Amino acid sequence: MFMQRPGLASSPDTTKDEMTPAEWSVCWQAFTNDASCAVTVIDAQGVVHYMNQFGRDLIGLKALDTIEGRNLSEFIPGPIHDARMALVSRVLQNGSSIAVLGAIAGLFRRTVYRALDNTKGHERVLTVCVPLCQPVGLADLVGPEQVYCEMCLDLGALSTLTERELQVLRLIGLGLSTHEIAERLHRSKKTIEWHRVSLGSKLSATNRVELARMAMRAGLTWFDEEAITHIWRRATKSNGNHRADPHDDR
Repeated sequence: MFMQRPGLASSPDTTKDEMTPAEWSVCWQAFTNDASCAVTVIDAQGVVHYMNQFGRDLIGLKALDTIEGRNLSEFIPGPIHDARMALVSRVLQNGSSIAVLGAIAGLFRRTVYRALDNTKGHERVLTVCVPLCQPVGLADLVGPEQVYCEMCLDLGALSTLTERELQVLRLIGLGLSTHEIAERLHRSKKTIEWHRVSLGSKLSATNRVELARMAMRAGLTWFDEEAITHIWRRATKSNGNHRADPHDDR
């Protein structure tokens, strides 16, 4: 699929040094196939016009499944779909890009929404979704200098965890021992071990190594302690399901 360079047709200073359509096509293929990011083009109604293999993998599509021409609502949960379409509308109205901290089935990603075409009846939005690759602090999520304009959270299996369990899982992913986690969270080693056992049960992990891999794969290790707490509270508030932790009193 060849995507025209934004603004190319209306640029007043186009010169012979501009890249040719064939060159832009090669760039597009490299971007969608080699950059390990999920790329999607959707319209104002949520109909998918393009999705690369990384995007298909992210939502669990099989290699032969067709998604072009179908609505995104068929593939992602209703509340997440509605939140995404609200972002699409904002981008088309404002013409500016929006960076979003998202989670799909508990895998945290950074997604940027950009308007490709604002022409009435031909609206298109490009979304580029990549795994987290830099630290995320509370200031990136709230405040005047926040990096992420929105949060769109589907925590998947992580939604079964309590606030403390999510904190413990993050620290296990960072390689901390039970003793080190207990000191960091000002809890006893026995309490932390209870949390670890509960994590194993809820996430179907048989040992600490599996839990660490889950935490890293989800992207939890990129968050600092304040940010991961904010994420959990934001997600549970949205779901109306704030859970007390029975093992966090000592």
